[in-house]
Amino acid sequence: MRFSNSKHGLIVVSPGDYGNKGQMMAFHTYNGGENWISESVPVAAGSVYLSRTGGYLTVITAYDQLTLLRYEE
Repeated sequence: MRFSNSKHGLIVVSPGDYGNKGQMMAFHTYNGGENWISESVPVAAGSVYLSRTGGYLTVITAYDQLTLLRYEE
């Protein structure tokens, strides 16, 4: 979970085991966490790393596949 300021935050969750076919999800807020908006993340489950600002997401799967996604508000 990362908050870039007091209003904007991002949470990314993985469904479980590496390479799981379950859908990874992201939740973001524009009002300090009062409301959250969900969206799917188009990668296989794996270790999730958010950049300090929450603008980049890196996912490393069990297949040694690295995916880098840029998040734009």
